[in-house]
Amino acid sequence: MESTVQLLEVRNDSWDSIYDNPTITSGAWKDYADGFILDRFTHNLTLDTKIIEIGCGDGRNLLHLLKLGYKVTGIDISATALERTIEHANSIGLAHNLTLVQADAQACNLASESFDVAFATQVLDHVNNPASVVREVHRLLKNGGRFYVQFSSTNDTAISLGIPLGNKQRDYHGFLFSFFDKSDLDVLFADWQVIDISRVVINDPPHPGWREEPHEHDYWVVTASKTES
Repeated sequence: MESTVQLLEVRNDSWDSIYDNPTITSGAWKDYADGFILDRFTHNLTLDTKIIEIGCGDGRNLLHLLKLGYKVTGIDISATALERTIEHANSIGLAHNLTLVQADAQACNLASESFDVAFATQVLDHVNNPASVVREVHRLLKNGGRFYVQFSSTNDTAISLGIPLGNKQRDYHGFLFSFFDKSDLDVLFADWQVIDISRVVINDPPHPGWREEPHEHDYWVVTASKTES
């Protein structure tokens, strides 16, 4: 059985070009899940928990959840990324538990209060208006639902790369990179109950065609709950 998928007629050419390039995707995107996000919530869920990944890319996190027995939803702006996700899910015979929607994370067409858990990794870094993504996730979650999100801090080494665009933003390989300090978090999550804020530092190997040297990343990881309305 095939997954449920909605694709837009207009593709996002920039991100499609990334996922169409196996040299870049094999180096810049890992083929294993983001454990420092998933490990924060997978042990507390039941198999009927409604889960959505915001900016699911080529599906590595969703595949991990499918293998654990969850039915999951993913949205991404790139049609190519979603096509890769379908291919991966079909390869393990679990596409029937997968729903994919091509959508802008800043404004998608999914129904309000549809999900118990939402998560996102390195999505706020690459959108024009990160606050709109956080508001959209708030809309999608049921009351008491939780948002687990990881994004770059101003201590990340990538803040020195590419072309400066303004305050805490860079143009790197034609993509927007934004970086956040604690004051930004206070604004982004002002309407949430913040459960936890932590920092994660990881060492990354070279990414051929993207970033050629070993490097360090410094991320915020936030757990927040939608407060009762």
